[in-house]
Amino acid sequence: MRNIVFASHTASTGVFRVGSHHLSRELARLGNRVTHISTPVTFAHLGKLSSGDVRSRFRLALESPVVDSDSVSHIVPLVPIPPARTPLKLSVANLRLSARPWGKLASAWDHKPIDVLFIDQPHLVSLVPLLEPRLTIYRPTDIHFDPSTRAAEDRVLELADAIVATGGHVLKDVMRNGRELPHLVLENGVEFEHFRSAILPSEARSGAIYIGALDARFDWSAVYLMCRAFPDQEFRIGGPITASPPPRAPENLTLLGPVPYSEAPKLLAKAKVGILPMSKHPGNAARSPMKYFEYLAAGLTVVATSSDELVTRNAPGVSLFDDGKTSAVEAFATALSAADDLGTDGVEYASAFSWSKRAARLNSFVDGLPS
Repeated sequence: MRNIVFASHTASTGVFRVGSHHLSRELARLGNRVTHISTPVTFAHLGKLSSGDVRSRFRLALESPVVDSDSVSHIVPLVPIPPARTPLKLSVANLRLSARPWGKLASAWDHKPIDVLFIDQPHLVSLVPLLEPRLTIYRPTDIHFDPSTRAAEDRVLELADAIVATGGHVLKDVMRNGRELPHLVLENGVEFEHFRSAILPSEARSGAIYIGALDARFDWSAVYLMCRAFPDQEFRIGGPITASPPPRAPENLTLLGPVPYSEAPKLLAKAKVGILPMSKHPGNAARSPMKYFEYLAAGLTVVATSSDELVTRNAPGVSLFDDGKTSAVEAFATALSAADDLGTDGVEYASAFSWSKRAARLNSFVDGLPS
């Protein structure tokens, strides 16, 4: 049994479940003691309590650590200053002031040392000198372009013992400093049974769906093109909107608002095609989107924007589009016609990427590292 800590960018309180949540759960089920720490809140967040997400994170900060049904301890530190705005030494002191969660954590673990610290959120690099783990593993999930995050990532890489990246292009980017570290490419996965359980027969399905973030990485123009080319198909789009859609939305486009993770399988089960329209945002090139496997596990065909990461995959029932060879409209037509004949091929492909198998592979990688 290991004492494991995940330092992540996303708390477990919101509508999204990210890879660190799933890996935390699965590693706990393997018998490890796991704590999930996410981006801190500060007293400045008191002025943003009108946001449900901020309220839930603040509540978790006050109640931390909260132990879930899988025995994972969840912590949101409450600190005076945002970690992104402080140098490393001050950031360590900043986190030390979040005494209540750390005190409970140490007590719960009988003051045993941390065996492995996985860092997804570079701005939590100060956890390394604070927790003094035996192994520090950087787990980059995106290529970062923000200068402060980039600088924090460089500090993580100076302290890391290994790298576990969600894609080959992400790994190539983080290895830019030339330091040779043990590494593993471990793509994001899918909570397979969660999405497989709601599958409906093809005749009970219709239209297309997207559930996820609606930010600068989402391509509304591609969605509008598909909607207008297939007016008989309903396009359901779920997720919190942080980048407003263009005006004059097609009549067959329905905005669902934020969708709780627990409700996602039921919504996917009603559609034939899962869409993954990605904008030209540079962060999309190396993304390893969980929706790719969630759509397949739920029995959908997939239409996605071609990217450096997605072209390396060969899942059945997936149609990629770009501005050149294949348009969004052509890709959607292919996916829609294939939806009735896909059978279980896509489901079986997705099963190989279940989070339980992802975690087992990660655990084996850690086993092979020098302690």
